Amino acid sequence: GAALGTYAFTITASNGVGTPALQPFTLIIAAATAPTFTSNNTASFTAGTAGSFTVSAIGLPAPTYSVSTGSLPTGVTLNATTGVLASTTASVKGTYTFTLTASNGIGTAPTMPFTLNIN
Repeated sequence: GAALGTYAFTITASNGVGTPALQPFTLIIAAATAPTFTSNNTASFTAGTAGSFTVSAIGLPAPTYSVSTGSLPTGVTLNATTGVLASTTASVKGTYTFTLTASNGIGTAPTMPFTLNIN
C-alpha cells in the first residue's frame, strides 16, 4: 500500500488533435479510524410539525448509523448515511429513549444512548 500522506499530480489526456487537457488532482491517503460520536445525545421535536436533528460521528471511512436497541417513535426516521433523525408527522407526545450505533467496520462500533422528546 501507499504511504500515508498527500500527493499532488496532474493527468494529461491527449489524442493528437488540439491542446492536451490537463487535470490536477490531490490524493490524500489517511489511516482508517473507528467512529466516535460528536453530537449531543438529546433532541426535541414538536408534535405535528417537521423536525430534524443530525446525529454525528467522526471516523474513516465515514460511519453509518442505526438504532441498536429500542425503536424510533412512529413518524420518525433515521437516515443511515447522513445520521439525520427527521419527522414530518410525529404526533405522539412523550420521551423516547433508544440506543444509536455508528459503524464503519473499524474497531468496535460505539453506541450512544439517545433521548428524543416530542412536545
